[in-house]
Amino acid sequence: MTIEVGERVMIGGHSAVVRYVGEVSGHPRVWAGVEWDDPSRGKHNGLVNGVQYFRTSSARGGSLVSIQNVHRGVDLLTAIRNRYADSSADENVFVINSKAVELFGMQSTSQKQSNVFELRHIVLESCSVAGPPPETCPLFRRCVSLNLFNNLLQRWEDVRKILVYFPRLRELVLRKNRMDAAGVGEAWSDVKCLTDLILSDCGLTSESISNVLRYLPGLRTLYAVGNRFSHFFVPEVADSLLNLDIRDNPIRCLSNITENLSNVKYGRWHIVHYTQPASCVRQVVDFLKQHAISLFNEDFSFFLESVQVSCISLHYPDTAYFSQYS
Repeated sequence: MTIEVGERVMIGGHSAVVRYVGEVSGHPRVWAGVEWDDPSRGKHNGLVNGVQYFRTSSARGGSLVSIQNVHRGVDLLTAIRNRYADSSADENVFVINSKAVELFGMQSTSQKQSNVFELRHIVLESCSVAGPPPETCPLFRRCVSLNLFNNLLQRWEDVRKILVYFPRLRELVLRKNRMDAAGVGEAWSDVKCLTDLILSDCGLTSESISNVLRYLPGLRTLYAVGNRFSHFFVPEVADSLLNLDIRDNPIRCLSNITENLSNVKYGRWHIVHYTQPASCVRQVVDFLKQHAISLFNEDFSFFLESVQVSCISLHYPDTAYFSQYS
């Protein structure tokens, strides 16, 4: 099947998006112009010898590669069978909250993998997973942890379809899958058990993160480190969320942060703007003080100086109340 523009592919173990397929002046064969997920791997922005073959979002995020070196993704079931057909694969190493954990004293994977549908922890790092398993695939009824780090997923509908095959899944790692924008939609009613979701380095916007929380209102832990959102809004339906990590984002505004969030990691900002109902005045101030102390072990005024904030504004849209702390 022909590789298409817009398709996510793997090249030498590194993921990219195809921006051009065709001939290149002065060179034989068919070439693919790709935009790397990691822009530092690129050489140009699609302009080669005066010809603009394609464009990239960064000045040097693209490359031209021989089409023979471009590998398309596989469905999830194929990736699982490829991964666990290797007797050296170790099911006893899995991920909890993005950290590898090894189980000792367990039966070896080579003795267990006669039936991949009995696996409890599945790790498919950099395995070119691009979509859900075929419709005829049985359910993975025992699996509770699925690690899809650095694969080729991009559509949220494909993520939903994958989750349907894992009715007991508690943790899903999607880090370094360049996901499309998540549109407004209803909760995924067929996803019952998922509590921990890792979406770090997925290129997500503020709106996408909020919509994902609407898809999965039962989440208790969300890691969204290293994306590109400037504000963060917790939807009302996400009242189960307890742990939130949004470090390494250009955060300028937090909205609707509730007392249910007992563990928040957000890094340092130049401007902090909280938007809450008037009934939460005391709660917001306490929240700021609490997390300033937990981050810097100093008082609130030192927190303001350390992040170079000239003022913190608390705006309550349902009243005329507006206050500044400077």
